[in-house]
Amino acid sequence: MNVKSEEPKDQADELRQLFQEIEDGQSTEQRVGNKNSEQESEAKRDIDILNLPPRKEIHSKDSRTSLKLSGPLIRLLFVIFILIVGLAGAYYIWGNELWVLIQNLS
Repeated sequence: MNVKSEEPKDQADELRQLFQEIEDGQSTEQRVGNKNSEQESEAKRDIDILNLPPRKEIHSKDSRTSLKLSGPLIRLLFVIFILIVGLAGAYYIWGNELWVLIQNLS
């Protein structure tokens, strides 16, 4: 049976140590007595948490302009399209006779 002598540290302990270092003014390279696993994990950590932009600034860039079409607006556009197609078809079939008919009605 393998029993590990070291208990795995949770993320909160690492964050507490990081903030403690920041408060004390020490960098991670100045610490004495680092374990090999801690050194490897700190070497992977290249993000400076103090110089990150605000969350609002990051997520506001993702917005696109969008046009919302409601149901009544879609129906209105469809009716206008059908009328235009109908008038174009009537003009194609009857031509100038259609204009004369419209003028005689008014």
